[in-house]
Amino acid sequence: MKKVLLIGKHHHYNDPRLCYRQMRILLDNEPNLKVYFLDWTKEYEDEKFSIVVKENVNNQIKFKRIVCVGPYYRFSETLLDRFVLNRIQTKHLIRYAKKISPDAIQASHALELRIALKTKQKTKARLIYDAQEDYYLQALEYRNRSIKGRLKGIWARMTEVLLARRFDAVFCTDEFLLQNYRKKIYKAKRVGLLRNFPYKVADHKIIFSPKNVLSLIYIGGFNKYRGIIECAYYCKRFNEEHADCKLKFTVYVPANQDLGSLADKGLIIKKDWIDYAELMTKLKDYDVGVCLLMPIVKYKRNLPVKNFDYMAVGLPILTSNFDNVKKYIDISNAGITIDPLSYNDFKDAVTCLFDPEVRKKYSENGKKWIRQTGNFITEAKEYVECMLGN
Repeated sequence: MKKVLLIGKHHHYNDPRLCYRQMRILLDNEPNLKVYFLDWTKEYEDEKFSIVVKENVNNQIKFKRIVCVGPYYRFSETLLDRFVLNRIQTKHLIRYAKKISPDAIQASHALELRIALKTKQKTKARLIYDAQEDYYLQALEYRNRSIKGRLKGIWARMTEVLLARRFDAVFCTDEFLLQNYRKKIYKAKRVGLLRNFPYKVADHKIIFSPKNVLSLIYIGGFNKYRGIIECAYYCKRFNEEHADCKLKFTVYVPANQDLGSLADKGLIIKKDWIDYAELMTKLKDYDVGVCLLMPIVKYKRNLPVKNFDYMAVGLPILTSNFDNVKKYIDISNAGITIDPLSYNDFKDAVTCLFDPEVRKKYSENGKKWIRQTGNFITEAKEYVECMLGN
C-alpha cells in the first residue's frame, strides 16, 4: 500500500487546499492509498499542544488528535520561548512522521521544508513542495514593512533558496509564483502550476428572484487589506441612501480573528469559520460573493481561493478590478470587478446585482467555466503524477 504524508504545521486540519483538494484528488486516483495530514492544535483548556492526524478510512477522510506534548503554559511570548516551543513541536512532529514511513512527503510552507527533509532521512520518499505564497512579501506587507517583517520574510526566502532544490517538484498556486520558482537561484528540478480551483461544481439549484434585501457573503481570513472594513461601510452608506432596497453583509472568518467593532455596530453579521465542506453548502443561502482585496503588491499577484469557491456554488461575484483578481472574472464572466476604494463603483455594481437576471447570468457563467476549465481534477494531473510516482 502506498503512503503519502502532507505536513501541515502551518495549516489547520481542515485546510481547504490540503484536505479538500489535494487529499481528495490523491484518494480518487489511488483508492488503496493511505494519506496522512499532520497538523498542530492547541488545547486551550489545559494549554497542551498535540498533533492532529488526518487520514483516510475506507476512502473517507477522518481526523483524530494524538501525541500530546504539553503542557506549555509556562512559556511566555518572548522570542526565545517561542523558539524553544517551536523546536519541541518540530521534534515531536518529525518523530511521528518518520513512523509513517511514507512514499511521498509534501511540505506546504517554507518553514516546513526542513521538517520534510528530516522525515525523508533513510527513506526513498519523493519530496514535493506545495508553495502557496511569496512568504517574503507576505511577511513584509502584513507587518507594514517593519524590520521584524523583513527578517521573517528573509528567513523564509533563504530557507526556500537553500532547500527547494532538494525537492523533486515544486507546485505553485499562481502564475507569479510559477515564474519565481523557475529562476536559476532556486535550482528547482521541476516546477508546476496548481491553482486553487474547486474540486467540483455544487449540484444544488439556485432560484433567482427579485429581492428587496441582497445578501452579500465574504469567506476567509481577516486583515485590514482584505476589504471587509470597506465593504461594511459601503453597505452602511448604501442602506442610508436607499429606502426601497437594502444590503446585508455576512462574514465567515476564523474564530480567533477580531473584526473589531464592525459586528457590534451592526455593520456585519459575523460567523465563526466552520468546516469547509459545510461552509460550501451554506453559500447557496446568499446572493453575492464578495472579495474586495486592497491593491497591495501581494494581492496583485495572488489568486483568491474564495472567488473560485463562489463560482463553484453558483454565486455571482463582486471583486477587485486589478491583475489576477480581475483576470479570472473577465475570463469566466462570473461577476463584476470594481475599484475596491470607490464607493460609487460599489453602488453601481450592487444596483446592477439586484436584477435577478444579472445574478443568474453570472452564476451560470461561473459554474460553466469551472466545469469546463477551472476545476481541480483537470488542474492536478501533474501533481497526482508526482505524488503517486506514476
